[in-house]
Amino acid sequence: MTGTTFVLKGLVSLLSLTAAIQPVHSAPLDEATNNLQKRAAPSPRGTGQPSNCMSWIQVQQNDNCASVLARAKITQSTLLRYNTGLNNNCNNLRKGYYYCTKIPYQYAVVGVTDQCVERQNINTLQNNQPDVFNMLILALNLLQSGDQSQPFSYYGITSIHGAPFVPWPDPKASGNFARNTGYCPHNGNIFGPWHRPYLMMLEQQVYAAAKQVAAKFTGSNKTRYTAAAKLVRLPFWDWADANTQSHLPSILKQPSVTVTAPDGRKTIKNPLYSYIFKGTENSSFNTPGIAGQRETLRGQLSGSGSDSLADSNMERDFKTRRQSVYDTLMVTDSFHSFADRLEGIHGDVHNQIGGFMPILWYSAYDPIFWLHHNNVDRLLAIWQAANPGKIFQSDDACPTFQRLANQGDKDTNNTPLYPFRHPDGSWWTANEVNNVRNIWNWGFGYPEVPCSHRGDSDAQLDAFATSKINSLYRAVVNPKKAKRADSNQVLQWNVNIVVDQAELTGTFAIVLFLGQPSSDPNMWNSCASKIGSLTVLGNPGMQRMSKIMTGTIPITPILQQRVNDTQNEAVVNDFLAKNLVWKCLHDGESVDVTTMPTLKVGVTNNVVLLPTDDTQKPTYGTPKLNTGVTSKKTCGASNADQLANPIMKNGQKKQLTNRFRHITSSISVAVDLNKGLGISITLPGGRYY
Repeated sequence: MTGTTFVLKGLVSLLSLTAAIQPVHSAPLDEATNNLQKRAAPSPRGTGQPSNCMSWIQVQQNDNCASVLARAKITQSTLLRYNTGLNNNCNNLRKGYYYCTKIPYQYAVVGVTDQCVERQNINTLQNNQPDVFNMLILALNLLQSGDQSQPFSYYGITSIHGAPFVPWPDPKASGNFARNTGYCPHNGNIFGPWHRPYLMMLEQQVYAAAKQVAAKFTGSNKTRYTAAAKLVRLPFWDWADANTQSHLPSILKQPSVTVTAPDGRKTIKNPLYSYIFKGTENSSFNTPGIAGQRETLRGQLSGSGSDSLADSNMERDFKTRRQSVYDTLMVTDSFHSFADRLEGIHGDVHNQIGGFMPILWYSAYDPIFWLHHNNVDRLLAIWQAANPGKIFQSDDACPTFQRLANQGDKDTNNTPLYPFRHPDGSWWTANEVNNVRNIWNWGFGYPEVPCSHRGDSDAQLDAFATSKINSLYRAVVNPKKAKRADSNQVLQWNVNIVVDQAELTGTFAIVLFLGQPSSDPNMWNSCASKIGSLTVLGNPGMQRMSKIMTGTIPITPILQQRVNDTQNEAVVNDFLAKNLVWKCLHDGESVDVTTMPTLKVGVTNNVVLLPTDDTQKPTYGTPKLNTGVTSKKTCGASNADQLANPIMKNGQKKQLTNRFRHITSSISVAVDLNKGLGISITLPGGRYY
């Protein structure tokens, strides 16, 4: 395999797709939306021009080499490289002829430009589309065989996220770079938009690899697996799925897998299980626990890791995770409120998987990263479909390898999403990500945002996506716990956390318990008393800019197992005051929370009116802070202002613009919902979240 196997040039000539082998929603791309569509070439043209030329210049009668270069705004070497018929002599330009001045950027992110196909749940793909799954495994296996010299190899793409902190695609490029971090932004609104082209980059290369492998089959298998290759997209892992309850998909826990390859049936190393570093790929990794590791690990960084530990940690938080996904997808007031909560859920999954995943410098090397982030992108797409017109909002800047930022800087819709470029060389920005319909033009959809709904109005797409949210993630109200006449009205309980990310270096977590946890901090994530956590992802020893992080942990599903009546405020408050405990976990050790002045934890409740029609969203009442639960606890909130306007590390107050700004110490709603619907309810302003 050569270094040019997966470059953009190989995508330009992809065939039109018409075949299908398994039931799957797909639709052809509109030609007008194919951003690699060839432009009509002018005439007469000089000889030796590339077939994918994007722009030409005509030589005028009074032109010479210098004037042509000035008008085209290119160097002489570039002009000669694009026009080999000039025989390396600019003076060979002919009057009246057109010469190529621009070709597509070689490492552009374009997605799959043939047809739109839904990305599938990995379990669904493996069970229902075995041929497509087979080609996915073969494609990933081929992609992982590339090395660090190939920008579009698996290593080349995953290295963008963090270590080894070199420019991409040319590691020798000069520039003003932060050589202690990767390109990926975290803890800010730009997190979601950045990851969309990142996922598309890997997907387009997996797709190209699948087609390359399919071409090597012979006979009837060639037809069969060529058709399957055309349907290959990156799968996702839905860690809030009620059927699998956050367990790791079985294929992610198998070191080897049996496939049908061009040379027959065989068992190969499973590319979804881990990535094995080759040669000197990991020679610069000097983080304790990571240094010297030849293979990505999960669960722990000792021995051979522990998939079972990662699996049990994930499963333990399933109920709160599923409720959190539902509440997050039903955020309606702003992109910021949604993005803040989504990234919080995402970070906790990184932490529960363990191993390479909690360390941002190395997390992308683990194949589970891509299935995890594909699900995060899926949730972003679902929310976008259910909230037309709500787009990215300016937020505090996230410093990255190429995006140098200082305290007070902002990320906007026009902030470049380095290092991702379009074919014309321009940078990707959040502007391209704002409209969810664009994903169909890039060759993918999701079951909840399917390609077949391209013709829907915004209202129709909203109703469809909302119905999927309700059917997938809405909790079933236990009739034994809800003794009211209307079980669609419930009192919801949340633990709310604010903390400055600058309190500690690296990754740390505020972990919640009902009752005292184990004395061994390494057992906290797996102990029976744990009910949730807020994870702040980072890198070992790396100090961050001051910025308030927030977390909202829904505890109603847990309370329903511990308290007889979750609709009675006095009963729940008394239980939580006696049993709610929080700790800080950092690098496997407990941190005294008294040394964290920006940490505040408060318990709120609010009335939720659940929809009777799945195409409608719930209505959330104003969250009320129950000061009696936390005011006497270390770092416990004693008033709403401590959560709505928390103190930053630098001593300044930060006025929050997400759900926390609505928290109040009083609410005009009766608290004992068991008395029925004869109560007075005030839900000012409609939905709050």
